[in-house]
Amino acid sequence: RRCLIETDLIDEKKGEAENEISISFVIRENNYAYEPQAKLGKKYSSEIEKSNYQIVYRHNQKSLVRVDVDNPDNQKIVKAFSDTTQYEIIHISNYSTDYRILDYNDNITSIEKTIVRSSPVIDDMDIHSLPVFDTEEDSPQYFKWGRMITINETGNFSIKELHRSRKTQPVIVVQDEEYEVVRFTMYVIESTENPKAFQSSSIKAYSLNNYFDGIDNEVAIYFDDIIIEKEGEWSHIMDRYFFVFE
Repeated sequence: RRCLIETDLIDEKKGEAENEISISFVIRENNYAYEPQAKLGKKYSSEIEKSNYQIVYRHNQKSLVRVDVDNPDNQKIVKAFSDTTQYEIIHISNYSTDYRILDYNDNITSIEKTIVRSSPVIDDMDIHSLPVFDTEEDSPQYFKWGRMITINETGNFSIKELHRSRKTQPVIVVQDEEYEVVRFTMYVIESTENPKAFQSSSIKAYSLNNYFDGIDNEVAIYFDDIIIEKEGEWSHIMDRYFFVFE
């Protein structure tokens, strides 16, 4: 059963145990909670398999191969994927991955995306050219937007909370560290409208908030293709996060 989360009384505290976070909030039971009719499914289908290269299969596009081309041990791999009509090799120094094959589930390519321009360097960055943000296996990460966080099966948030938090730049949280999201693609799925997509480096962008101003009914908002900054370097977040509001 879904519920409605009211975050007026949220209290976030670090627990005594390592990696423990205690969050207090108000939950209102809602037997008729909004369930989006349209949803974005699982982002990719892949099995964990550690490797020094990665193949990224994309619908109706060349496959990408991430690999350290300067490493002599990888020359057979580079040669095997040298057909430029089928593959694009992306060099990433000291590359390694938990996913040798990344097969994206294609269910959003038909959605027209509005790019909110800020700087060509970040606007035109290919996320697949960036290293994937990795954490220790026992260090879970979550997405924080204002006073809201993404935790599985938490339930829906109020539209009031959307409008309170929508101008707060989101962050990825791992233990005691917060990493600012420097670019994201946002998919907005309203109950009676076709999905909208916006790519932006700022949650405060005028055109984005101008669109938010008109939201007063149920809506699902997904954050995807996320880039964060860590110690002056950009990394790509593989996960997709979402919130449902009513």
